Amino acid sequence: MDILSVRNSILHDCCLLKDHLRKEHIKEIWEFERRTPEQSLVLSYILSVESFTVLVNGELPCFMFGVVPDPDGNGLAWALGSDALDRVYIQFIKRTKYYAQHLLTHFPMIYNYVPADYKAGVNWVKYFGARIYDKQPLGHNGELYHRWELRR
Repeated sequence: MDILSVRNSILHDCCLLKDHLRKEHIKEIWEFERRTPEQSLVLSYILSVESFTVLVNGELPCFMFGVVPDPDGNGLAWALGSDALDRVYIQFIKRTKYYAQHLLTHFPMIYNYVPADYKAGVNWVKYFGARIYDKQPLGHNGELYHRWELRR
């Protein structure tokens, strides 16, 4: 059985993960930010107050997440991962609420947007207790996204 572990991110994690992101995450990065996976991972890592890396069997980074301060004093949460996360998905889900609450220790609210057609992403943010808003066009080509928020 594969074992999940979580640790503070290091810059090298971005290099290891950039070529293995889920196709949904690559699509979202391009539609919303017009960046490459590497650019998005590195920028998110550098700007984060805190970021974490999920590892499979202590060595393979399969997911990175963190929170970046916004100008209003809230936190813009981010999360990018690979299909290797599926190997430890149940373990990951069990820890999700803890880490979502942990990121809230830095801000009164964390938020982001999830593509309306990415059902796994929508279900994930619902699972850890986020409020989901109606979808609206936000991407460069009018792609539909749900805003989500999690408050203390």
